[in-house]
Order: sequence, then structure tokens, then C-alpha cells
Amino acid sequence: MRLSDNWDFFECVIESVTSFVMVDLGAHEHAPDPGRPISIRVEIQFNAPQPNGLPTSEEAETLHDLEDALDEALGSGLSALYVGRVSGGGVRHFYFYAPASDDLDQCLDAVGESFPDYPLTAGERDDPEWEQYTDFLYPNVLGWQYMSNRQLTKALREHGDPLSVPRPVDHLALFDDEEAARGFAATVGNQGFQVGEVTRDEEHDDAWSVPFQRVHAVDLAAANDMSYGLVRLCQEFMGQYDGWGCPIMRPE
Repeated sequence: MRLSDNWDFFECVIESVTSFVMVDLGAHEHAPDPGRPISIRVEIQFNAPQPNGLPTSEEAETLHDLEDALDEALGSGLSALYVGRVSGGGVRHFYFYAPASDDLDQCLDAVGESFPDYPLTAGERDDPEWEQYTDFLYPNVLGWQYMSNRQLTKALREHGDPLSVPRPVDHLALFDDEEAARGFAATVGNQGFQVGEVTRDEEHDDAWSVPFQRVHAVDLAAANDMSYGLVRLCQEFMGQYDGWGCPIMRPE
């Protein structure tokens, strides 16, 4: 069972392994569910992982069917909620919350009969506060930035933008304190950005805003590399990175 249709994914590094987290963002408003204090993790190994540790497109179809079967079996057998999965290093973990786990083995056996090429292993723990979801699966500030970057680059690409062409890119950072805002402005100025006027911004609850610009490409890798550094720098000055925007570039 799933709480919402609001699912999205982000890239991160878990124990030195590049991983992708797919999570039910809509479950956050229901967390924790006092009636489902048991966290369950089901693990499978990919049979033919790519060099990046993710499944091939051919295997992904089977894994999608297996995922649906797990969701159905644990949902009907345990009244479990499916909240997310993590893929990386040739492994995928599925995460559920349930009232209890007494019939977990029977549920997994039923799924395993339909997918004999994928042995299922599972673990469980008491997690009444849903920390596995809120502290691990749910995106942190960099996870949110990845999703924003992916959506922006997708929109640009759909308009014919090659993304790899350098162009002026506008960035914005917000601060509660003027001194912090000016300190940040000086720092990014020293990093080669053109910095605009530091002002109060009525559109952002009168926060101190710092607009700044630099020419660079906006493919996803470049956008992540640039924005992740800016997110961390904003945090050093107790501020918030508000994102980036740029003109659409089309091949001539």
C-alpha cells in the first residue's frame, strides 16, 4: 500500500556507494504512523548490474513487477505501507512500515515463488518515530536540490536546449542577517561570480537577498556540481540557496 502518488527520486552517496533513493514524499505529512511502528527492509541483488551498480533496462522491467508484488503481498498480508527504495552497488532495498511482522516470512515466500531468480532477504526493527523514513529516505537539502536540478534541466531539454552550451546563469541566496548576506556576497564574488545588489526582498518575507551570476553549462552534472557547492556555502553563512535560472539556448 502507498500513502500517496507523490513519489520522486534523488542521487546520493551511501557508505561510499553512489545510490538512488525513490521515496514517497507525500508520506511525510503522515509520519510517524503510530499504528505502524515496525520498519521492514527487503533486499534483492541485481542479476546483471551495469558498471554503475544499477539494473539494465531489460532487468528493470522484471524488478518493477517484483516491486509491485512485494507491495501487494506486504500490504495485504501485513497492512504494511510502502514508503521507498534505495538502489546502488548492485542491490535494491525496499522499505515498509507495518503494525507487526509476524507473517513476514509467509509474505516473502509467496513473492519468491513468482520470482525464483531473486532471493529475498529481510530485516526489521522497532521504529515508532519512523526515523528510517524521515532521517534516511526523505531528502535532505541536497536531495531536494538534485530533484530541482533534474526538473529544470528536463524542462530546458524539452525546449531543445543542448544544456552543454555555457550561458549566463542567475543564482539567488537568502539570509535573515544583513552581515551574513554581505559576507556571502563577498565570498562568491571572490569565486568569480558577478554579484548584484544586496537588498531586502519583499517576495521572500523581507529576507536579505543576494543575486549573483556566472557563465557555465547546465547539464545535470554541471548543475549539481555548481549548486551543491552553493548550498553548502549558504549554510556556512546561515542562509538558504534559492536556486538558479537561465535563458533557453537552442542550436542554430
